[in-house]
Amino acid sequence: MTRPHADVAKYNFTYGTPPYITVGHYDVPILTIEVLAGPRTGSIKRVRAAECYIALCQLTLVLGDILPLLYHIRSGNDAVAAQQVSKSEVDLRTWFNGLPPQLCLLDYSKRSDIPGLANLQLSYLAVKMLLARIVGPMLFDLQCMNRCAAHG
Repeated sequence: MTRPHADVAKYNFTYGTPPYITVGHYDVPILTIEVLAGPRTGSIKRVRAAECYIALCQLTLVLGDILPLLYHIRSGNDAVAAQQVSKSEVDLRTWFNGLPPQLCLLDYSKRSDIPGLANLQLSYLAVKMLLARIVGPMLFDLQCMNRCAAHG
């Protein structure tokens, strides 16, 4: 016999939990290709895997700036939140444009032989969706405010 409230409790486990992917919660620098690939830096596969891992770590830094916006409660600081969203969009674009040419995230036509590239592609798309999830309600609120001002 299961208790009905036990099922509800497991879904609310993270309710109110602050994001832990923030600069204040870690102090480890992002590793370099030399450290990750080791002495066998001549191995192209190891270098590509290291590049992919570094790109994923850098994407996590961008995600760390975005997560607090997801938990943002409207408090009159919506202008500050909108600025942070704009900054995060620029950061994500800068990250994307700074990727090595071998890490082509938008080529889904064939399976890549670079270890971790599929995970990096999925992570990139998830971060883009998260930003869209945050921007959507902000745009809707702005449209409502403009309509109210026009009719008010």
